[in-house]
Amino acid sequence: MEKNKCFFSIKAIKQAVKDEGSYWFSAHSMRHFNCRVLSKVYKGQYFITSERKEWNDCRKYTIRMIDLATHDIDTIGEFMGFNTWQQAVKEIDRLPSP
Repeated sequence: MEKNKCFFSIKAIKQAVKDEGSYWFSAHSMRHFNCRVLSKVYKGQYFITSERKEWNDCRKYTIRMIDLATHDIDTIGEFMGFNTWQQAVKEIDRLPSP
């Protein structure tokens, strides 16, 4: 995948991050942080994850962004800052497109 291009699938984001040598999406990392990746990419670079601190806690949602130049993953706003994925989507609507 060329850098500085938008992404249209989580699969493409995962592959780009893996190609850079990152373990961000590894099964071990996902389990360690009780993290799940929702399936949609917004505006070519944003996506949403859900996490919970303890196994019996409610899931909270975090906006993530893949840097189109470096393929690093950044957290946008507060980690676990949304109670629903719909709230996270509304916030993404306010974020700039690449």
